[in-house]
Amino acid sequence: MPYATVNAAAPVRLFYEVHRPAGVEPGAERGRCLLCMGFQTEGHTWRPQLDHLLAEGYACATFDNRGCGRSGRPRCRYTTRMFARDAMELLCSAIG
Repeated sequence: MPYATVNAAAPVRLFYEVHRPAGVEPGAERGRCLLCMGFQTEGHTWRPQLDHLLAEGYACATFDNRGCGRSGRPRCRYTTRMFARDAMELLCSAIG
């Protein structure tokens, strides 16, 4: 299972998954999507949309936000800025 530690200001270990359309070589996808839910939501919540996007040829990444699912649960106050930085760093470093 893939994990990435992100956000040096408020470190957290995030669980993520990269989904690729069947029969399409990496890099040949129609496009790429990072599916990002709100507070206290796990990546599997995107399943209905994910199935459609994969069928249309898009590669997608989902993740469990900090504090829920298989991601870390740091004991601190969570902010919108923190969630945004988590997602941005995950996209840039782990998923590319």
